[in-house]
Amino acid sequence: MRFRPCIDIHNGKVKQIVGGSLKDQGNQASENFVSEQDASYYAQLYEEQGITGGHVILLNKEGTEFYEETKRQALLALSTYPGGLQVGGGIDAENACEFLTAGASHVIVTSYVFRDGHVFYENLDKLVTTVGKQRLTLDLSCRKRDGKYYIVTDRWQKFTDEEVTEELTEELTEEEITEETTDEITVPEETTTWMPAVQEITENEENLWIWEEPEEVTEEVTQPAEPEPVTMSEQDQKNAQAREVAQQIADSITGNSDLEKVRQAAQIVAEYSWNAVYTTEDPDYQTAYGVLCKGMYTCAGSTRALGLVLECMGYSWSHVNENQWSHQWCSVVMDGQQGWADGMGGIADYGECPFATGGTYVDSDGQWYIIP
Repeated sequence: MRFRPCIDIHNGKVKQIVGGSLKDQGNQASENFVSEQDASYYAQLYEEQGITGGHVILLNKEGTEFYEETKRQALLALSTYPGGLQVGGGIDAENACEFLTAGASHVIVTSYVFRDGHVFYENLDKLVTTVGKQRLTLDLSCRKRDGKYYIVTDRWQKFTDEEVTEELTEELTEEEITEETTDEITVPEETTTWMPAVQEITENEENLWIWEEPEEVTEEVTQPAEPEPVTMSEQDQKNAQAREVAQQIADSITGNSDLEKVRQAAQIVAEYSWNAVYTTEDPDYQTAYGVLCKGMYTCAGSTRALGLVLECMGYSWSHVNENQWSHQWCSVVMDGQQGWADGMGGIADYGECPFATGGTYVDSDGQWYIIP
C-alpha cells in the first residue's frame, strides 16, 4: 500500500472537511478539523519523511473572498517541498504553469476537462500542450447516485453524466491527444541496464614453440600466466550505467539551437525526476545514477544527471550551489550566451537563473513564471 497525504486548504486554512459539505456560496463547509499550522508545515513534514505524490488542494473558487489566501498557502507548500507534491483545485491551461514553476510535480484536473456533463477533449488537448502528459493527473472524483458512481466537478458539487466505468478509464488512458510539439520524447519508467563486471579472457591457449636455425635447438617459450579478471568497482559500475542512459538521452535530442537542445535535455531529466522518489536517505540520492537508474532524486542528483547528459551532448557545464542545502542547477553556455538549465524543473534559458533571485520570470519563448 502506498500512502498519499493530502493538504486541503479552505479559506486560507489547512482543514479536513466533511465530504460533500463544501459550498461555494458563502465559502461554507462542515469541518472535522482545522489546523493551527500553515501548509508549509505539512509539506516539510512529508519531505522529512520522504513521502511523495501528496496532493495540495485549493477548495475555494477563484474570484471568491478567500481564494488568494488559499492560493498563497498552496504556493507556500509547493515551494517548501519542490517536486514532492501535486496540486489541484481550479487548475486550467492558463494557470497550470504557475503552479508547476512554484514546485508542483503534477497538476490535478477535473472540472476543466469535464464540462457540460461530458469529457471536453479540447480542454484536455490544451492542457497536454501546455504542461505535457507526464505532468498531468486526471482526477475522477465521484459520488453515488441511483446505485452508480458518477464523476463530480466544481469541488464535488456538480454531477456529470460520465459514469465511472472501466470503459471510461480505458478511453481516457488510450485517447490519442494531439500535441503541438513536434518531438516526441519517450522516457522509460525504469532503467535496468547493467554493465559487465569482468572482461572476457581467452582460455586454454596452446604452448608456443620457437625454432631457431641452424642449431636445430628447440626452445620452449613459457606460456604467460593467465591474467586476473579485471573487475569494475561498484561505483564504477554505477557511473557506467548512468553514462549509458545519459548517452541514450543525448542521442535522442533534436533541435536547431543550443537552447532547444539543452531545454529538451532538461525536460527529459525532469521527467525521470518526476517519476522518481524524493529522498535524502539513500547513498545515491545526490548522483546521476540515483536519478537515471535507481528511481530517486534531489535537486543535486537531477543537476548531476542533466550535467552528464550535457557532457554526452558535447557541452561543458558547471554545478551551481554544489554541496549546499539550497536549490541547484547547471550553468552552461548556449548559442554563445551564458545560460542555465534545471534538471528538476525541466526548464532552461539564457541569462541568470531566476531561482537565484526569485520574483517573476519570462523565458525566451514568452512563457511566464513565478519563482518563489
